[in-house]
Amino acid sequence: MSSIVFKRLFEVQFLHEYYLMDENNTSYFDLAAAPKASLLSRRLKHKILDIHNELDIAPTTKTEALLKNYRLKWARTALGFIVGTEVKTRMSGSDLFYAPQIDWDADEALCFTFAAKNSYFKSITNTTLNRPFPSNFYFSTKDLTPFSGDLVLSNPIAPFDASFTYEMGAFADFSGTIKEAIETTNASSAALWNNRTDHRFVNNADQRLLPHKFRYHFHYDNAILQADFVLKETDGTVVKSIQKVQTDPIQSVYLNFSAIEDVIESPTLIESGEYLLDVSTDTGIAQTYSIRLDTEYHDIQQLGLLDLSLSPTDPNFAILDGNGELQTRRVGGILIPHPIYEIRFASRKPYWRYIPQTTFTPAEITAGTAFHLTQDGDNLVSNDPKTMSHSLVPFSNGDIFPMPQKNSIRYQNNKVFADIPISSNNPLVNI
Repeated sequence: MSSIVFKRLFEVQFLHEYYLMDENNTSYFDLAAAPKASLLSRRLKHKILDIHNELDIAPTTKTEALLKNYRLKWARTALGFIVGTEVKTRMSGSDLFYAPQIDWDADEALCFTFAAKNSYFKSITNTTLNRPFPSNFYFSTKDLTPFSGDLVLSNPIAPFDASFTYEMGAFADFSGTIKEAIETTNASSAALWNNRTDHRFVNNADQRLLPHKFRYHFHYDNAILQADFVLKETDGTVVKSIQKVQTDPIQSVYLNFSAIEDVIESPTLIESGEYLLDVSTDTGIAQTYSIRLDTEYHDIQQLGLLDLSLSPTDPNFAILDGNGELQTRRVGGILIPHPIYEIRFASRKPYWRYIPQTTFTPAEITAGTAFHLTQDGDNLVSNDPKTMSHSLVPFSNGDIFPMPQKNSIRYQNNKVFADIPISSNNPLVNI
């Protein structure tokens, strides 16, 4: 009687920088291989990092059926999840290969949703707070290429575009240099941006999954009287145009892209898939978004969707090789592991704002403003944005002031602040 053998098919890891800053305030993604592995091991050993405390990850209903039909199993890990398959083995000399016990349809995809379990997830995560539309994250293996040898599922950061308004924290590519906005802006002035190493973090280019009907909001322009929206195929072919004109400023527009014609009987339905959305206004806005329309998979209660194609464009992302066998195998006595796909969340970097219960003492003001803080009315605010982190975050000369709580984020005057109440129980400094 033959035994049933399961092997790992692939793995998905959600790596959040908030939990991966070391004691020197250095990001996991900036570390060399050995200290990087050590930091991750310590975080897992002490249960500081378990992504399932933050995210609810689950297969879609259709994927649950595929898992059953193809004899696949999925299981949660501290960093995400793995999928395994029942296999049959093949020997070639001393080399060992595995193939799925049941053949797959190459056009299928395994889809998983993920949702935030805690209200503070967006506070600690560098994501846009005021999106113009209710888009979810969409990660796919279909058309990506490896990033520095890693199978990262985020899209490349888009080049800077002066027609866009970048919320504080947004990334943009300035001729090959990745920068992060330190306040909300559409200007390219160096004073408004800080350089960031490109680690292919989750960014605005990934937040693009929309239903066929949604409302578009103009958050930063209150003088618009005409707005035009053009939905196009990715080759530029126009699918549908919608215009909104009114005598008082337009704050939002309801967009219906369920059908080409706005008729009740026998409309030509717009299929789910990849599109471009051009948005222009009489005030000079001219923006193009890459979006995916898919009402079935968009859920306002979810953060996003993983769409893991069984036949991606780049073979590096393939779950099976060209012979229909698993990527994991034993060749020349060496075990070749399964593919590991990564989703990398950057930690939010707000201005830390210290708010006194009464007023700061002269000694506190002197200590705060000596190197790191600026007085703003009754408050003291960090001179530069500072990383939200599970670890203690020292200032430039090693001083440590109270750190913000996870749910402390406030958006005000084009900046994002982390408010930190100061009282006798939580003093700014021990003087």
